[in-house]
Amino acid sequence: YIAIINSDDMWDESKIQKQVEYMENHPKVAACFTGVQHIDENDNIFDMEMFLMDNMSKEEWLHRFFYQGNCLAHPSVLIHTEIYQKLQNSGISMFRQIPDLWMWTQLVQKHEIHIIEKELMQFRMHESGDNANTSARTLENSIRHCCEECYLWYRTISDMDDFLFKKVFTKELIYKDADSHKKVLCEKFFLLKNANKNYLRQAVLFFMYDICKDDEIVAILKEHYGFQYIDMYKVSGSME
Repeated sequence: YIAIINSDDMWDESKIQKQVEYMENHPKVAACFTGVQHIDENDNIFDMEMFLMDNMSKEEWLHRFFYQGNCLAHPSVLIHTEIYQKLQNSGISMFRQIPDLWMWTQLVQKHEIHIIEKELMQFRMHESGDNANTSARTLENSIRHCCEECYLWYRTISDMDDFLFKKVFTKELIYKDADSHKKVLCEKFFLLKNANKNYLRQAVLFFMYDICKDDEIVAILKEHYGFQYIDMYKVSGSME
């Protein structure tokens, strides 16, 4: 296994033992996380709802990541070494703001994970100065976050297996019986388009340009969804 700890964070003395015991008893689980207690530079504890502690299926995790972002603390993880090495080689180096979200979206497409619902580590937050966290709320970080997450979901939704996509986003499907790969591509387009996240706008456009090179998909969009070239132009020419 691999466990991560940053120099300014702290583990409960029982953290690793509890995680190893769980993983040894559940060999199909790829990674085990824990709850997190947030502290500031002076060890003061404060409430922050960044990291959740509820367990979900891998499909529910993907759905949650798409709509609400990351909620897993990287330094709380215990993960199989081989799986972690593959995640580290999956293109993570191109991300500065959201490498964790990239890893977890790749992870839960193939594997189940588990949360030990106890605060077994302290995660230190620095909002300013030379020691500011990569996630500190600065304008530069916010802009970079939007760009990176836009690419993440463009790539992830594009590459996602059709069966998994329909299982994760069942509630969002316009046609529940989308029975061909090209129809699923149309459903993926509308998922991105209807996500109501302004920073996903470029992902929507890139995905639309990709699929609309196929005349059969253009015909499906027109006949089944009432979506034509004029609507495409509206998407590319609108700031909404």
